[in-house]
Amino acid sequence: MKKNIGNILFFIGFFLLQLSIILVNVEFLHAYLNDIKFLSLLILALGSIIKLSKIKMGFQSFLLIVLLSVVGIYSYYKTEDTLFIKFFLVMLCASNIPFEKLVKYDFTIKLILLFSLLSLYFLGFTNSFVVMRGDLIRKSFGFYHPNTFAMYLTLIYFDYIYLKRSNIKWKHLLFGIFLVLIILRFSDSRTAILCLSLFLFFLVGRKVFKKMMKSKVCLLLIKNLFLIGTVVTILFTTMYLNHDLFARKLNELFSYRLYLQGLYLSEYGIKWLGNKIIYLYTLDNAYLRIILNFGVFISLFIDYIYRNIIKKAYQEKDDILCVIFLIFMIYGLMENLMFDVSYNVFWLSFAGLLFRRGKNEKPKESIDYRTSL
Repeated sequence: MKKNIGNILFFIGFFLLQLSIILVNVEFLHAYLNDIKFLSLLILALGSIIKLSKIKMGFQSFLLIVLLSVVGIYSYYKTEDTLFIKFFLVMLCASNIPFEKLVKYDFTIKLILLFSLLSLYFLGFTNSFVVMRGDLIRKSFGFYHPNTFAMYLTLIYFDYIYLKRSNIKWKHLLFGIFLVLIILRFSDSRTAILCLSLFLFFLVGRKVFKKMMKSKVCLLLIKNLFLIGTVVTILFTTMYLNHDLFARKLNELFSYRLYLQGLYLSEYGIKWLGNKIIYLYTLDNAYLRIILNFGVFISLFIDYIYRNIIKKAYQEKDDILCVIFLIFMIYGLMENLMFDVSYNVFWLSFAGLLFRRGKNEKPKESIDYRTSL
């Protein structure tokens, strides 16, 4: 028990953290959610301290931990936003837990919370958010927004396929198609439908993509997607502010997101250490939210984490993880939850790199994942 107390604290803290974010519309829990979130962060912090006290780390790992700590504390002081604090504590507390075990646990949590929230919704214990799009009523089923409901189903499917990656069959694809139809019928979240459709397209043509992964051009593109997404976001937002016709057409196509991005970019500007932002309007773009709220420095740090995840995935021939992050980078252009580790467990694939010994450490044997499609 003593040897595993850090892992036990992670599992408890991570569950409570997700609960505090997903059940925001449950009436009898709403007043306690901030306390539950605070408790989850305390548990994760305690688990991190216990793990650090038992691990002999090299200089590189020590420097990385110190840097993460300083950046996390300062980001909260500067912005009063807990996003990076959560990112750091969950990452640190998850270190030395096998990534597949983390995904299994996340999959279990998400299913428990999904069915719990749906039950509470149909029993009338939630405040349901409803949006109209033309004649279609978009339902959230107790989630914060119809897009959140759709995104949650998408993340559950990503977890499911990642766990099945060594033996993906047609029934797994049919389950994905079923989720697309559910989202289309009830929440009509175009971003989630796009992400699921792209993922299903990849699964059908998985053998082709695995061959493409051997190309240096493909590797260069995937490794730079975070940087590309940030540059594209700033470029088109600036074009919109300068009354560019093409940018204004894009603004209409993407539900006036460029208009809202322009408001925040004009108001706060890009700074090295970020801003304390008052969100009077929705800012869906994840790249702009990170660079405006947390600054250039943390954006570059997240880019560093992302590059290392992709590098590790390539070394282990983990094509599924590469594609999941490719889709997340596309998703980030339209929604801002991809960087929240409370939703996106796949960032924790970096946790295994926190205490690596260095260049002399032998890499694990890569796995040749087969598909029976």
